Amino acid sequence: MNKPLPILNSFNVKRILFLTIFVFTSLFLHAQERGILLKNKSNQSTILLKENTSIKVQNMYGAKYIGNFTVIDDKTIMLQGQKMALESIFSIRSFTIGSQAAKPLLIVGGVLVIGVGMIAAFFMALMPGNKSSTAEATLLTGTLTGATMITIPLISNNHYRQKWEYTIITGK
Repeated sequence: MNKPLPILNSFNVKRILFLTIFVFTSLFLHAQERGILLKNKSNQSTILLKENTSIKVQNMYGAKYIGNFTVIDDKTIMLQGQKMALESIFSIRSFTIGSQAAKPLLIVGGVLVIGVGMIAAFFMALMPGNKSSTAEATLLTGTLTGATMITIPLISNNHYRQKWEYTIITGK
């Protein structure tokens, strides 16, 4: 008697069919996205800024524009009611309201953590019977934590034209 191959039982056939449909559907959905593709010139990594995403753009003349962008054609976007040619953009980055609100809070919080760490270390060093290593550990912990809180928001995520290649995806 001929037995069917174990690979082609009904469960596996359904699984293969489902995966095939899923892959083709995701390819079609991804192909229809419009936006700006940023490609790193040195390591070839890519970032897709989807249409209607909030971005911050600086053009070659130093003017800065912030807002949601729309794709007009393969060489032009519209931001704040202004048409911008892709060649005129000097730097581009994603711009979220949350990150802009958190930036000053993290900087001030970092300064406060460093200050509290220094004050706590000072008073720990003055306490009788306390080892200086405890005060040093408190100072080090406060300084490192505060410095991290200050440094993170100051790191720029600008994508400059010198290092990144800009391409508009029209989805057609």
